[in-house]
Amino acid sequence: MQAGGERERNPSPHTQTLCVPNVAEMVYCLECYAGKDGAPYGVKLEDQVLVTKEGALALDTYPFESKLL
Repeated sequence: MQAGGERERNPSPHTQTLCVPNVAEMVYCLECYAGKDGAPYGVKLEDQVLVTKEGALALDTYPFESKLL
């Protein structure tokens, strides 16, 4: 996972993780990538989550198609 200028083309699953503190009223974009490193294709899924003082709230309104996962 990268924060900021992410590498859109052929993202690597071996990228170092950046940890940031949980801050109320902050939106996190959680991404996962499935595909071979260096391949011209793959799948990237993203969830957006709003962190509040009461907990986390999923902002996604469209579900993933389970048969494609």
